[in-house]
Amino acid sequence: MSGTGTTGSGNSKAVVLFSGIHLFAAMRDFGTDTVFVTFNNRAETPSADAPEDRFWADTFFAKLGYSAIGIVSRAPNWFPPDEMSAVAEAIRPRLRGKRVVTYGSSMGGYAALKFSNLLGAGLALAFSPQWSNNPADVGTFDCRWTSLYDPALQGGVAITAGDLHGKCFIFLDPHEREDREHGDRLTALPGVTRIVAPFTWHATLGQLISSSGKESRQLMELATDPRTGTAERFRQLFRVSRRTSRSYHETKFHCVASRLERGGTARFHELAGLCADEATQEARLLKGVMLFLDGEPEAGLELVQRETPSGLHHIHVSSLERVLRIYRIRGFVEGEILLRRALRDREPENGLGRLNFAGEMEALGRPEAGIADLIALCRERDVTPWREEIGHFARRVNSRELLVALLGDDLIFDGAQVSVVSQMTDSETVVIVFDGTEGRMPDEFEGSRICHRSGLSVIGILSPSWFPPDEMERAVSAIAERTDGRRVVTTGHHVGGYAAFRYAYALGAELTVAFAPRFCREGAGRGDAGGPIESADLPARGLIVSDPRQPDDRYHAELIAARGSITIVPARFTWGSPERYFAGVNEPRLPELFRDLSQVTAASLRQALRASRRQAEIYNYVLYYDLLHRFETRGDFRALFRSLVSGSDGADHILADALLMQFEDPGEAPLLKLRRVLDNPHAQYDSHRFWALYRKSGWREGALALARAMHRTDAGNIDVRIMLVASLFDLKKYDEALIVLFSALPIEDRHRALIREIAETLVDNQRNAL
Repeated sequence: MSGTGTTGSGNSKAVVLFSGIHLFAAMRDFGTDTVFVTFNNRAETPSADAPEDRFWADTFFAKLGYSAIGIVSRAPNWFPPDEMSAVAEAIRPRLRGKRVVTYGSSMGGYAALKFSNLLGAGLALAFSPQWSNNPADVGTFDCRWTSLYDPALQGGVAITAGDLHGKCFIFLDPHEREDREHGDRLTALPGVTRIVAPFTWHATLGQLISSSGKESRQLMELATDPRTGTAERFRQLFRVSRRTSRSYHETKFHCVASRLERGGTARFHELAGLCADEATQEARLLKGVMLFLDGEPEAGLELVQRETPSGLHHIHVSSLERVLRIYRIRGFVEGEILLRRALRDREPENGLGRLNFAGEMEALGRPEAGIADLIALCRERDVTPWREEIGHFARRVNSRELLVALLGDDLIFDGAQVSVVSQMTDSETVVIVFDGTEGRMPDEFEGSRICHRSGLSVIGILSPSWFPPDEMERAVSAIAERTDGRRVVTTGHHVGGYAAFRYAYALGAELTVAFAPRFCREGAGRGDAGGPIESADLPARGLIVSDPRQPDDRYHAELIAARGSITIVPARFTWGSPERYFAGVNEPRLPELFRDLSQVTAASLRQALRASRRQAEIYNYVLYYDLLHRFETRGDFRALFRSLVSGSDGADHILADALLMQFEDPGEAPLLKLRRVLDNPHAQYDSHRFWALYRKSGWREGALALARAMHRTDAGNIDVRIMLVASLFDLKKYDEALIVLFSALPIEDRHRALIREIAETLVDNQRNAL
């Protein structure tokens, strides 16, 4: 029978010829002179329960009427050679006297070449094949599937000349780097010819399959005859198929468009031609940016406008993302805004979509468009699910107008110098927080989230200008509507603490708890913003929390306390920020006290402070530096200092602990501890301070190690170089000190005395060297 297929002749029922652990083989025999042996690719390995009478391309060959044997890998194992030998024995009787053509793609293409000699093939057709999948062979250029390589099975070992038989053709895209690297190694073997198929990526065979012509059938017809199965005929076939191949045109379009995305313009006119030929939405949108680049922005914008009413539903999301990137890179701002609006309008009630639109407008330098859109959203519907994100955006772009729209009824008062925001719950107690920090937005008042998370109603009053009385009078009236019938406590820090006392009586507060409050603004009169506190301003009870070691805080606290029933509660080691006792892990402790105001006394506050301070970052931080200062200046509190720093992971603590270890047990252990910090490039510590302390304490080796570490990262700093010279000088390393000393020129005047002393000693000790 001739090589041409004849549908319906012979036995078309599939027969299983081999079934093994890793492979199986089946045949559909149409009695043709040519038998195609196919190998499946990695992506088309069968499921565990798949029938063994089906194989890769079986339907295709049955339609053509060609006999075909399918060798199928049960997993992506690259056809283990030991089991392939058994397969070959099983199918060889069916191949005897026939022209054998091996055929496969990717992993299957590898097998079509690797086993062409084993199967006695006259022709091998391998599409995008691998030369090897062994990481030892290809790890430098292809790691796509090397993790699947099993050394025990040896599937995917390199193809050698002895594996090949007959004419071997490899079809690949030269722009696909990994495939090209494999192709270079395969064509170095005798009898292997490369057929290039640009713009096919790894799916080389897809060009023929997606063509409206009959090129895939013609490929098989050419393969059946040794006279027609030539490189020239195969190349011609691929060239012809480009005209109608959907896969080829889509891939070429993508590749050329990607060059435009990367900034290249070499194939600008070719892309314009492709856009004219393509009837896709992506092509039309790209044509818009090309008109823009060609000096016709109005025409480009008009084209984009015609596409947006559809909601951009006729373009794949990855293609749309590429179009948007091209618009951004090429500066087609108005076109991108149109596309972003169309995407936003797909789900106009989706707050996240509107936020994304606002963020993109900000990135395009048009934040006002995003602000206006979010303001409209806040007025149209309930934005509670996205309140926090909208607030972040408003603060980032510094839009007070958007925040006002977001806050809605929660913004009780918004004056020129005073803003009042409420976060009300069913709680009986209302905590009024005064915040005098400059630059904050209305909803950012200090402690707002802490109190609100604890279930308390909270009202924040912000003013960067010491809470001027005229605006505060109107603000107090507005607040009274929200606090009517509830118990009120006022609180604040520093200037906020001043206002907590100054307006306590006006707000009907039962209690004021202020942290390091001011008594008044310097030079201010009673009617001025920051005017002095008077007895008539104060609540029935007041508590001041301040650090008695801070003279200014103590002075202001005593002035306030002298005017009413005010008790001062000391909070040592806080450096003027006693409210930070309740920060971080202790946040809930303070609001918990406010639940029952009768329980908020000086004693309960002292107890809360004692319970909080060991966990409070500010307390441990200030205590550490206070003890470090005493230790530096007088050598005091060594035992207490040791208990504070031992076991801590902080870099400064480790440096202090290393010095204390040096005092107790000099040797390698302190230096090893020091190295934990010095060898960490991300460690943050006061290097200059500890270098001076180490020298003063006589730990010269530690000082030198610190100086060397500083010099490694900041060799150009003259101070650091002089520190290194001094440490080398301390340890009599004169040769190295001399080299570092003179590499530090020019010398500044403030270093000359030290250098003179070092130089004189060097002269005495190293006269010959000098």
